[in-house]
Amino acid sequence: MVWTSSWTGECFGAATSPDLKQWSKPVQVQPFKNWPANDRPANTWAPEVHWDWKQKNYAILWSSATAGVEGDGGHNSGGLEKDAARKVKPDLRHHRTFISRTTDFQNFTDAKVFFSPGFSEIDACMAYDGGRKANPIYDRWVMAIKDEQMQELGGKNIRLTAASVDLTNPFPPEFRSPTDSNKPWSEPVAGPGSSVQANQWVEGPTLLIVGGEWRLYFDRFRLRANRFGLATSKDLVHWTDRTSELTVPPQAMHGTIFRAPRAAVPFVVTP
Repeated sequence: MVWTSSWTGECFGAATSPDLKQWSKPVQVQPFKNWPANDRPANTWAPEVHWDWKQKNYAILWSSATAGVEGDGGHNSGGLEKDAARKVKPDLRHHRTFISRTTDFQNFTDAKVFFSPGFSEIDACMAYDGGRKANPIYDRWVMAIKDEQMQELGGKNIRLTAASVDLTNPFPPEFRSPTDSNKPWSEPVAGPGSSVQANQWVEGPTLLIVGGEWRLYFDRFRLRANRFGLATSKDLVHWTDRTSELTVPPQAMHGTIFRAPRAAVPFVVTP
């Protein structure tokens, strides 16, 4: 398990468990300790753990806005703050996705930029697409990510991007839209600009494949309760809003939903 430890700062927390009940002593992970002094991060948000079976280690992704790209195009207010007629509050954070790897959750590699589409983005979460079909095109990682720009600039939604199964060759990986290799990510699949929860700002995606079907969970973060949403798809293009069928604790927010053996979750309560 990994988690955001503060709204600002350069670290995140990590712990391990053999049974999802008893947890190890938390570790403070400081991936930026060797990062350039003139490019320090303002924040370290929403880490997600992924088992990279190709590299045989855990890939941890998170988003940070570092000093070197603050205001350098692609930031959250996207230049709209310069238009006096719009009266837009300046928001010069330009978030990118970073990566650190570990095998034991005690030793972590230094931070590296993992995904940087030229626009501010946060909350990356990946799922491996291989094994569903006997076709090399599916030997890839698919990543769900939040476009953090203002809605007026096309943001506050979830988009998709994909890269080869080998995330190290080349590095950073060449992430492209699953349906259009000329674009860094897809059109919105949830939130403003999409057909799923278009009236809600969304973030914190979790992407899973269950029974050959994609499931996208997300946080409708402007609601006070029942914030989790769900959409499903067979092809990553056509999505069905299944939020009304989803049951999670009403106060749950911005978490990760993952598959586990039933034997490892003996405290599951069936309604």
